[in-house]
Amino acid sequence: GTQRTLTVVNGRRFVPGNPLSPDPIGRNAGSQVDINAFPAAMIERVEVLSIGGAPIYGSDALAGTVNIVLKEDFEGIEIKTQRDDYEDFSAPEYNISGVFGANFLDGRGNVTAGIEYEEQKGAVRNDIPGLRDRADCFASGGQCIIAPEGVFNILQGPNGFLPAPTSGLPLPGLGINMFTDAQGNILTFAGDGGLSVFDMGTRVGTSPVFFSGGSGFNSDDDFQEGVVPVERMVIMSTGHFDLTDKVRLFFETNFLNTRASDLLTQTQNAFNSAALRAPGQGAFGVSIDNPFISAADRQTLIDAGAGNTLWLNGIGLNLNPNAGANILETSTYRTVGGFEGEFYSGDRNFNWDISMNFGRTTQTRSVSVIRGDAFFNAADSIILDAGGLAQLNDPVNQSLLQPTINSQQLNVIRNGAVVNVGTDQAQVGDIICRGFLNPGGPVDQNPGGPTEGISTGGTPTPDAALVGCTPLNLFGLMDPNSNPFETINFITSPAQSFGEINQLDFVANFGGDLVELPAGWLQFNLGFERRREYGELQNGGVLEDGLSRALQVASFPSAEVTSKEAFGEMVIPVMSDNFKFGFDDALSFIDRLDVHGAYRRIDARGESDSSSELLGNALSGSVNTYS
Repeated sequence: GTQRTLTVVNGRRFVPGNPLSPDPIGRNAGSQVDINAFPAAMIERVEVLSIGGAPIYGSDALAGTVNIVLKEDFEGIEIKTQRDDYEDFSAPEYNISGVFGANFLDGRGNVTAGIEYEEQKGAVRNDIPGLRDRADCFASGGQCIIAPEGVFNILQGPNGFLPAPTSGLPLPGLGINMFTDAQGNILTFAGDGGLSVFDMGTRVGTSPVFFSGGSGFNSDDDFQEGVVPVERMVIMSTGHFDLTDKVRLFFETNFLNTRASDLLTQTQNAFNSAALRAPGQGAFGVSIDNPFISAADRQTLIDAGAGNTLWLNGIGLNLNPNAGANILETSTYRTVGGFEGEFYSGDRNFNWDISMNFGRTTQTRSVSVIRGDAFFNAADSIILDAGGLAQLNDPVNQSLLQPTINSQQLNVIRNGAVVNVGTDQAQVGDIICRGFLNPGGPVDQNPGGPTEGISTGGTPTPDAALVGCTPLNLFGLMDPNSNPFETINFITSPAQSFGEINQLDFVANFGGDLVELPAGWLQFNLGFERRREYGELQNGGVLEDGLSRALQVASFPSAEVTSKEAFGEMVIPVMSDNFKFGFDDALSFIDRLDVHGAYRRIDARGESDSSSELLGNALSGSVNTYS
């Protein structure tokens, strides 16, 4: 796989572009190099070694080695511009690159620099005919039926919730686990604040969940990206200077910055459905007495068979309007310096080189997440009656509120607006978070429902759970005024992850001609490498503590691998144009026959929470025929 393929530049290692990842999904661990780090105009050629690279370059070259050879002694200016787009949809890509080089001091030195800027515009999946058709192609009787507006009817649409009498999976297409009115229409909260009729659309084939049109969830329209917007800037330089006829100083520098952002609001932490059993993602239980359900709608649901709990399935994009601000930024820095040379001893030619290589890749992900503890408390709201008001102002309750609510201030919904009041100023009829009547107690993760539902995956503190708690209206998400800024600000939180990997690599080589054989010189190379790779992964508190409704991700304050490696190669010429064991005519199709062998001794030590040591050997051999 990619984690066992090594990419080198001019034969030297390049810092991985895949640091300790802040994204636990869809990433392959390993030392993959981001080949976008090289301006295309700077590349002279690419060499691929499919086997035998481990003894030459290291154990991570088991699957192969890719050597990117850069231009040398380039003189002049070369500038290219390019615009690409797709035939069936628009997601243009713009690229401008340039390479500049000059010799100096009568050719003793050269400096070459390259720069490239690329911008890829984005496109949603539904804009791409091929992806759209495949996503909306459902088998029926062995035939593929295209539903251009195919939807998934287990969930309500992008800002609504489908209520169900149990926490099980609702199937509108089969009439299972639904509420219906007297006319048999399926009832739903479409996000406008009240009950409405769930539009089934047109069934696709015999599918119980896929329909064309209707009120269900259409991932291709609002949630799936076909082409991700990306901006990339890369700057690179190489140079060398001949100190003498036999000794050369050389250097390389690299800088790469890539910034990718979501084109659409991503919905992972806004989903609620019995189809999703991940912590915090299941059907969400709310009380039938929720203050944001009108009396008429409450009675309609009771007439339809509702008990004390409604189980909501749906997507609440407006719960986290900043969720689309998901930005992944990666920066890579690398510098190489060293010396190389050659000398003669008798008829033998010898060469040597030493180099020091330092590279760093950093990766930052910034995203807005829904806090599970805050979400549950805000959704569990009540209307204060006389008994609740008395409990709120009870001395014992007041003493528990004191360390949590500064100056005994709390947010209430009064006459449709947020009002910040002291507990002694609260009134009968105010809507408040139920937690204020039980401060310090556990967060009710299923307001009005049993314990079989969702879980935050963590135990929130009273401070995190109640400070600033403002009641959440789950039923009016289409109305921008239904959940004021205070509510959204309370249930959401910016989160950031930071990953870094550093590579420090010292390499020395010595090789040349050893013994002259009939077919040519037996050649060798001996070398030593000391490499240190170290990095870290730091996640924001809500991610590491498991308080967001996304996956909990651990931090790794430090991780390090140090490797000392000794290696050698030998090439033995067996036949050449001048020597074919007297069978020149019979073996005329062979120009050269070599036997190649390589060996590497590895002593690697890793340190993170614990230390480990790896001793290993890599050996390869091959017979190479050239004709």
